[in-house]
Amino acid sequence: LLGDPGVGKTQLVEEFARRYVIDGDLELREHFGDDLQIEELNISALISGKSLVGQLEKEFNAVLEYASKNNVIIFIDEIHRLFSDTSTNNVAQDMKKALSRSDVQFIGATTLQESGALKEDPAFSRRWTEVQVAELTPEQSKEILATVKNKYQKHHGVIIPDSVLSTIVRFGDRYKTPGSHRPDSSLTLMDKACSAVNVRHTKISQSNDPYKDDYLKATRFPTVSKDDII
Repeated sequence: LLGDPGVGKTQLVEEFARRYVIDGDLELREHFGDDLQIEELNISALISGKSLVGQLEKEFNAVLEYASKNNVIIFIDEIHRLFSDTSTNNVAQDMKKALSRSDVQFIGATTLQESGALKEDPAFSRRWTEVQVAELTPEQSKEILATVKNKYQKHHGVIIPDSVLSTIVRFGDRYKTPGSHRPDSSLTLMDKACSAVNVRHTKISQSNDPYKDDYLKATRFPTVSKDDII
C-alpha cells in the first residue's frame, strides 16, 4: 500500500480485518477460508532489545514459520524500514526468501517517498503488487467523519452535529501540519474540537457561577459548534 501519511493505509487493513472477523464477509471467507489470521508485525517492537547477534533473525523466522504453517497475513507498517535500517538487512533477505516460496502472505504499507528503499532491490520489489492509496476528497472525508463521529461523541461526552462536518474538513485542510493529509487532518481537528468543548464544559460544571445549575440542566452534553472549530 503506497500513499502519503494520513491517507488511511493502515485503516484499509483494519477495515479488511473487521469485515472478515466481525462482519463475516462471505466473499472474503470464500477467498481466504474460515481460519484466516491477520497479524501486525511491529518493526520497532521486533528490533527493540535484540542485542545478541542472530537474535532478531531467529525471532523473525519464528514468525515466518508460524505464518507458513497457518493461514496468516502479516501486515507490516513502514515496511521500508526493513531496507533502510542496517540492523534489519538480514530480516529483509529472510522475507524475500519467504516471498519466493509463496508460503507466507504479506501486506506492507509505506509512503511514495520512502518506497524507494524497497525498489532498490528488484528481486524483492517484483514480488509485490503496488496499490496506490490516494488522499480522500473533501466529500469522502466528510463521509468518514459521519461514520466515526459516534466514537468521538462517546469518548468526549459531546454532541457533533452533522452541520459542522464540512467545516471540520475545510479547516482541517487549512490548519493541517506539513505532511498531513485527509482524512487524518480532519479527524485530528475533530478530536481537538471535541476535547476543547469537553474541557470548557467541565470547567463550567466545577465553577462557582450562580447560573451553573441552569446551564447543566439545559446542557447535559455540550455541542460542538462552528465557533469551536474556526
